Amino acid sequence: MGQGNEQLAQKHERMAAEATARNMRRIRDEVNGSDCAASYVADGLTAERHHLEAQIARDGGVSQFSGLFSAKTGRRIKARMIVGRYGLCWALLDESDGIKGFAPVADTIARTRNLKRKGFVQKSELAPACVRIWSNGTGMSGLASAYVRVERADGGYPPDSEIAD
Repeated sequence: MGQGNEQLAQKHERMAAEATARNMRRIRDEVNGSDCAASYVADGLTAERHHLEAQIARDGGVSQFSGLFSAKTGRRIKARMIVGRYGLCWALLDESDGIKGFAPVADTIARTRNLKRKGFVQKSELAPACVRIWSNGTGMSGLASAYVRVERADGGYPPDSEIAD
């Protein structure tokens, strides 16, 4: 690991420790829980985000993700995993990133076979990564549903991906 990556990782670990320490001070000082519930949750999410960012920095800025590949050539297909009508699926993209078709995510044996019949295989790949805090709402309900996740930083596929037939 490079010197810069380790310094970045240490910076994120310090920031995570600061967020955790703020929460510990709230507990120690017995601050009214209803007054600082949002701060407590936000600091917890911030600490988790910084821990993940430190891990990504230590791993050279990449993380492991699923990728869609041609079963014939083994080349990466220009596709992005999205949430579709029935859950996660692969959006097959054209030259201008428009969706030209869909393929199932290989999360079951049947879907893996279906994906293979369409000429694709799903494999793990390393890709540039970033960490984001997501939520499924706004206000306090949004805060209650907030979570931290690692995402691809390359838009969902490498620049040299091949267009699916």
